[in-house]
Amino acid sequence: MQRRLAPRFAAVLLLASAVAQAADPNPISETKRQLMLELFELTGGERSGDQVMEVMFAQMEQSQGAMIEQVVAGTSGLSPDEQSALREQLAGAQGLFAKFRTRLPERIDFQELMQTVVMPIYDRHFDEQDLREMVAFYRPPAGRTAVSLLPQITQETMQGVTEKLQPKLLDLVQEIITEEAAALAKAGSS
Repeated sequence: MQRRLAPRFAAVLLLASAVAQAADPNPISETKRQLMLELFELTGGERSGDQVMEVMFAQMEQSQGAMIEQVVAGTSGLSPDEQSALREQLAGAQGLFAKFRTRLPERIDFQELMQTVVMPIYDRHFDEQDLREMVAFYRPPAGRTAVSLLPQITQETMQGVTEKLQPKLLDLVQEIITEEAAALAKAGSS
């Protein structure tokens, strides 16, 4: 069974790695590359790989049951009892998710992957002068404080917007449901 699962995960990871490491016909100058690395470090880029991995793990954990069901259903040659045992084994504390969570960081350097992805994006959007100015902003204490507080500020902002917006959204949903119910009642009486 593990031999059948491994190629699926390996193919996805290999494809992601290949796309990220595709040869760039326009190499980045060494000066610009060094500025990007410094900006990456100043803005907490070394943590972004870990953050991406944690978000991915959280999403996987939420969909673990459906993923296991899909994998087990797609595995041929197992009796119903074997399928049931496999479901239990994969869903257990030492199952698929736990093993994947342990092994993935051993096989993929997410910090390197993030740099491989981020550098071409920064290269497209920022010239050397832009990068120098951003490094100059983020290097002093105020810039480092901004970097450290932006995630919290973003979270608080999203929470505040959600709290203010939710009643209005619920009113809109209720309005639409009322209209649809009236339209159904009218169509039923015709």
